[in-house]
Amino acid sequence: MEESMLLPIVRRLNAMRCDTSGKRQRRMFEQFGIPVCEVTYVRESDEFIFVRFRPQERFCFDSIDLTAIEVYDSLYELRHTFKFKKSVDEQGNAWYIITCCYGAV
Repeated sequence: MEESMLLPIVRRLNAMRCDTSGKRQRRMFEQFGIPVCEVTYVRESDEFIFVRFRPQERFCFDSIDLTAIEVYDSLYELRHTFKFKKSVDEQGNAWYIITCCYGAV
């Protein structure tokens, strides 16, 4: 059985909450090397500020679960807007062929 895709997101968000090295902790979430969204944890207010890059949206949550769902939705949307096919050349270099699936019939 595959692990839930939400668990790694929740773990990263929880690590932000547990890190006491600063007042704010910021993490970028990427899909295939493409920045999709960013989350900032504000210790003073115990809130997560979620920013999606396309479309530009910003939300503030006091729930780690709601933040994780927004991150998951953002990553899912990118993954399903484009078809990614990973290839490896004879030297072992990995690269992706990207095809847009948006509006396909």
